[in-house]
Amino acid sequence: MSEVKQVKVKQIDLESSVNVRIKGVEANVEKVKSSIAKHGFWPEHPIVIRPHPNPGSGYQYEHVAGQCRFKACLSLGLDKIPAIVEDLDDDAAIQRSWGENEAQGELSLSDKAHWVTKIYKRHEGNGFTGDEAMKKAADFLNIEVQTARKYARILRLPAEVRKMVDERILPSGAADAIANSTFRLTRTDEEKDDMEKQMAERANWFLDVDRNQRTHALQALNGAKHNTSIEELTNDFTRRVGTASYRIEIPQERLARMEKWGEEHGITGNVAIINSMIRKAINE
Repeated sequence: MSEVKQVKVKQIDLESSVNVRIKGVEANVEKVKSSIAKHGFWPEHPIVIRPHPNPGSGYQYEHVAGQCRFKACLSLGLDKIPAIVEDLDDDAAIQRSWGENEAQGELSLSDKAHWVTKIYKRHEGNGFTGDEAMKKAADFLNIEVQTARKYARILRLPAEVRKMVDERILPSGAADAIANSTFRLTRTDEEKDDMEKQMAERANWFLDVDRNQRTHALQALNGAKHNTSIEELTNDFTRRVGTASYRIEIPQERLARMEKWGEEHGITGNVAIINSMIRKAINE
């Protein structure tokens, strides 16, 4: 087991090239400060640091995991903090930081997208295909390739939509559907601006949908193409809601009679048959 030491807070660099947590740090520091000020620091949760890789930095250590606790202590003027000092190279430090932050659920989707893409770009084009590079990124971060691809797609979204995801306003599934269905390779700034505007419109459209019907909105987004308009998206969503309303349990005997009625009237498909039967009953 690694030894926990009391390390002077001011010996740790505020910045870090390997701590994977980027988004939401300042807000969380304030929460941690309040907790430490009220209850004291919890020694059973030491931060992780490494000897600073840059001898000219003016600092002895670089933080790897636990930066919010470290920065809260610094802001409160505390002299020392419990820390585990590990001699880690860059890759090992990134993996350690990812593992700890991911386990605690502290990484935003934007952070995950940033690091998957960063590792991916190390390999893509350097003797590896795109698929091979993504596999290497997934292996490096100990996640599934499908998950790595999902994270990477988030960087396709404009900043305003990524913020919605990071703040848990827009569900990650909807964000992925928007990124996947709307993104296209663009060559001009105007085309890129139009694409990002379309992504924002789709995000706001989804958020305007009643929460109880968002499953159908998500299905509509997954079925959309990059040139699908909001009107077309709404029509598809409305159709899906209407179809779902007919998904009731029908006894097998009655279902057989209903299908026979459809055959006699040249109608196929249960929804179409039910619609026709309802219209006939109303007209009679």
